Amino acid sequence: MTESQYEEIIRNSLQRFRDLYQQREEIDIELVKLRQFMYATVHMVPDKERVKWETEIGNAVQKMVSSSASLADSVRRVFDDHPNYGFTAGTIRGMLLEAGFDFSAYTSNPLSSISTTLRRMVEMGELKTMDDEEGVTVYIRADRPRRKIKKTEIMR
Repeated sequence: MTESQYEEIIRNSLQRFRDLYQQREEIDIELVKLRQFMYATVHMVPDKERVKWETEIGNAVQKMVSSSASLADSVRRVFDDHPNYGFTAGTIRGMLLEAGFDFSAYTSNPLSSISTTLRRMVEMGELKTMDDEEGVTVYIRADRPRRKIKKTEIMR
C-alpha cells in the first residue's frame, strides 16, 4: 500500500468514528426523551395497572443507568480518589466490590467487564498502561508522567 492509501484508510476510519460518536449522542438524547415520555404517560394508565408499568419502566431505566456509564464512572472515581497509584484490573474489581458496586446487571463476569472498560478508557486517552516487574498490566491516569512504577505505587 502507498502512503496515500494509508491516509485514505485513516481518513475513512476517523469519519466513521465521528459518525458513530454522533449517533451515540443522538441515541442518548432520544433515550432521555423516551424516558421522560414514559414517566409522563404512565399517569394516564388506570391506577391498578400503573404500579406494574411504573415498576417495569423503573427496572428498564435502572438497567440502562447501571450499565457501562456507571461502571466507567466508578472506575474513574477509583483513579480520582487515588491519582498517584496504578491499579490492576483485579484490584479495581476488589475496590468496586468493596464499595458495593452492583455487577448483577452484567452478563459477563465482573473482571471481564472491568477489563473491557479499562481498555476503552485507554483507547480514549483517559488511562495509560504499563507492565509491572512481574509483567502484569497496570493502569494509570493518562495525565500522570510515564516513569517506572514503584511497587508501593501499585495497589493490589
